[in-house]
Amino acid sequence: MPRSIWSGVISFGVVSIPVKLYAATESKDVSFRLLHKECHGRLKQLRWCPPCERAVEWAETVRGYEYARDEHVVMSEDDFEKLPLASKQTIELSGFVGAGEIDPVFYEKSYYLEPEKLGEKPFALLLRALAEKRLTAVAHIAISNKERLCVLRPLDGALMLQTLFYPDEIRVQGGAKLPGVRVSEQDRAAMEADPAVVRRAFDEHITRRVREWMDLAAERLDGSGVPVYLMPGNDDDFQIDPILADSAYCRNVNEQVVELTPWHQLVSMGWSSPTPWSTPRELPEEEFLDRLSALMRGVRDARKSVIMTHVPPFDSGLDTAPLLSPSLQPTVSAGDLLRGPVGSTGVRKAIETFKPVLGVHGHIHESGGERRIGETLCVNAGSEANHGVLRGYLIDLSANGVERALRVEG
Repeated sequence: MPRSIWSGVISFGVVSIPVKLYAATESKDVSFRLLHKECHGRLKQLRWCPPCERAVEWAETVRGYEYARDEHVVMSEDDFEKLPLASKQTIELSGFVGAGEIDPVFYEKSYYLEPEKLGEKPFALLLRALAEKRLTAVAHIAISNKERLCVLRPLDGALMLQTLFYPDEIRVQGGAKLPGVRVSEQDRAAMEADPAVVRRAFDEHITRRVREWMDLAAERLDGSGVPVYLMPGNDDDFQIDPILADSAYCRNVNEQVVELTPWHQLVSMGWSSPTPWSTPRELPEEEFLDRLSALMRGVRDARKSVIMTHVPPFDSGLDTAPLLSPSLQPTVSAGDLLRGPVGSTGVRKAIETFKPVLGVHGHIHESGGERRIGETLCVNAGSEANHGVLRGYLIDLSANGVERALRVEG
């Protein structure tokens, strides 16, 4: 049983729930020791005091805040204990927001909360209310004498606490100048007069850009031994398929089974279940499931397969998006944006039936993360084109399954 790193109460209104806080993540990075090159002896780091010209023991140290160059206000442990932080022992819920209203860039660290014996019933009620209403609670907490803004949200039956960065801690550079498509006045007039002209111009730019991506992949990766498997998504017109087929390096694996590792095969399906926009690559759920199931039945061992589908499984937590009205506008109720699952029931059924070791998905970019359906780990990178953020997952696969999964961005 892991040790708790904080204990106190969740407080809202007249309700107080005694809880303990635990770290939710554990680094699996490979670490190295710093050694002396000559003898390979392990080096020690000393706390060196230049004025005294000697090493200082930990017991001889204090903390100080530098308010001017080489000028400090010294703080003792008693000073930190006397700080007037109400959140040192209390998580005071100050408000609620919709489950998807906080941009992921604000999330800092993840923890989970467990109730003390006396708080089990009100804790369960709070957890259920947040899950049913699809809400996230906003609060403050002081950890290691540092007060942080935080949120409480349900995740797979647990209550997560995630600390947040403040807005002035975010270094997203807005207002970047994006390359535009320049047209002459004559071309612009022709586009306004005939939508078909707009479509042809759009198609020309799309096909040219896809060719550039394929060429770039070949230039950067040729000789590296790293294969590139890709597939079009539901928004991609079929005119890009010949470009993908002509690529010297990348391989379009849509509706194929390919060897991925000595133990695993990759099953890919780029089609989507029906959407409100009638995009080029959509299938009815029944046909979607039939075609995906036929692929899965062709693998050596379904439990050692990796399933890659553009659309995520239905009601998995990786498919939460704004609910739309008949006019395709986001639905708002009592001032809150309503969200719900919009993934594929066919994908979910296939995962529940064949139990692959890993599911790789996309499509719903605002619902990134990882979830489990039975023993299958499902991931959605959740890139944010509106912020210029591209995300992905680094997955380590062995004969035993998924060793680690790391979400990365750039």
